Amino acid sequence: MQGLSLPSTVPFLTPSFAATLFFSSAIHFCLGRPVCHWDALTAPLTQWFADCAARGSALCRQLHSTKVGGTPGITEEEASRRMIELNVQAADGGSAYAAIKIARAHLKLLPSSLPFDLGLAERYFRIAIESSAPDGHYGMAQILLTTVKFEASQEGGAGWSDAFRDRRVQEAIAHLERAAFSGHAFSQFNLGLVHTFGYHGGRGGRDAIDVDLAGMWFERSGIPEGFMVAAGQAGAAGQKDRERRMVDMARSMGYFEPWRKEARQRTGSGGAPGIDLNLPWPPAFDGRVPPEF
Repeated sequence: MQGLSLPSTVPFLTPSFAATLFFSSAIHFCLGRPVCHWDALTAPLTQWFADCAARGSALCRQLHSTKVGGTPGITEEEASRRMIELNVQAADGGSAYAAIKIARAHLKLLPSSLPFDLGLAERYFRIAIESSAPDGHYGMAQILLTTVKFEASQEGGAGWSDAFRDRRVQEAIAHLERAAFSGHAFSQFNLGLVHTFGYHGGRGGRDAIDVDLAGMWFERSGIPEGFMVAAGQAGAAGQKDRERRMVDMARSMGYFEPWRKEARQRTGSGGAPGIDLNLPWPPAFDGRVPPEF
């Protein structure tokens, strides 16, 4: 079978352009052929990324980490070790996607041999933030809120009812705002909760509740859970047309289907798979706690 090839060094051949160029060529090559051996056809691309990774490209290292398990003769243990090594190198080189994976691995939210290390998780989330990845901000918000909850549990839960006053809750909200303005759907949804339950500002009280702003963030999130909460708020305010429109949007995106929650958990925020929509919010000033979705 005739194969495809990529030149080893071309000045304008960036990793992303190489992948686009090669796969479009491979698809064109396969069109109209009754048999197309895809693995054999794309082997040159795998080798190209291996060579590119060896030359130090962070993106190539991140991409090659997804293929290293297919190396002939490699053991599962060696493949796992090499995958982690490549992702760490990619993250240290500025790859936001790899940094998020390593951060979550250090939080034991992804299976890996890396130890639980909160400090390293923060470090890699900050690398992602420096690369303008909103999932880095979302990860920091998750760490801050989880730390507040953990410390309250260590004290027998005595401070949990007033934990909404903790400055780290406001720091988490600031991270969510930065991510939300970058279009991060899960952050936008959680900002809806912030303004529904009155977390913003740290003082508590009904003045911190802004249902209109909350509804805007729920709708802006573009996820069915956001549309359903917005529908409930619209219904409570007597806005029947908006309520129907929000319910229709949620239904069209599978909110009432049994597969929706699992699909959301597998897909994650869009930037990284497996990220949870539900953040560990403390009780609000009036004792209410956001429901889990």
